[in-house]
Amino acid sequence: MKTIILPTDFSDNAKNAIRFTIDMYGTENVRYVLVNAYGMHHNSSAMMINLDDVLHKDAETSMETEMNYILSCYKDKKPALSSVIRKGDLAEVIGVVFKMEKADMIAMGTKGDSGVDKVLMGSNTSHVIKMALCPVLAIPEGARYSKMDRLVFTTDLKKVSDASRQAIADVCKMTGARLDVVNVHDQAEVGAETERRMAEVNHMFSDVSHQIHTVQDDNVSEGINTFVEQNGADLIFMLAREESFFYRLFNPSHTRKMALHTEVPLLVLYEK
Repeated sequence: MKTIILPTDFSDNAKNAIRFTIDMYGTENVRYVLVNAYGMHHNSSAMMINLDDVLHKDAETSMETEMNYILSCYKDKKPALSSVIRKGDLAEVIGVVFKMEKADMIAMGTKGDSGVDKVLMGSNTSHVIKMALCPVLAIPEGARYSKMDRLVFTTDLKKVSDASRQAIADVCKMTGARLDVVNVHDQAEVGAETERRMAEVNHMFSDVSHQIHTVQDDNVSEGINTFVEQNGADLIFMLAREESFFYRLFNPSHTRKMALHTEVPLLVLYEK
């Protein structure tokens, strides 16, 4: 049974992300764990201890309301829901719960700090992606799930782990969507080595309907934008490798503002 962690701050954005995820993954052979992390207070005075107690009780009340709301949206399907409330930093709490629940992935809403069209995603989600070292589904604010027809996998043509390949193939088979494998490069012509790697990728996804595309652009994010604008995408797969472009992309300390079609959900897969 698949276990999916659903972080929530009880906002409309979080509720929307939860519904998107349940609509996408369904209610059979999957369980969902809602997680709320409430604020830390470093002052050890009795006042702060009392405040922590108040915050915890407020979170319990809000969680009960949210659980009832989600269940009311799926009266016939009855999704398997549970919840965890802990004090602490969001990314750290999620990491603890992920291990405790032996979860498979995390799904959460995104919201850009300076406008969703100006940045990749909010700092909370990017921090979770950086810290989690596991698959993270990042769902843009206001996104609604509908049948997926085109999935995009952005690749630098380096080796892909079996776990990541299987995760991509599983979503393709689950949705029945076609996979567009997109490589952005800065060369006018594709060399023999690139062609060899493209052939390996082609074989890698031989069990799903797919097509390989190359896009020439000096800027990877702009190249991906161009492809999505011209061809459309219902979901984008990205690999986060240490020291790679995509890993730096999700680093909260990265100062450059990216514009990677944040209206399209991203499924980020961690590669060691």
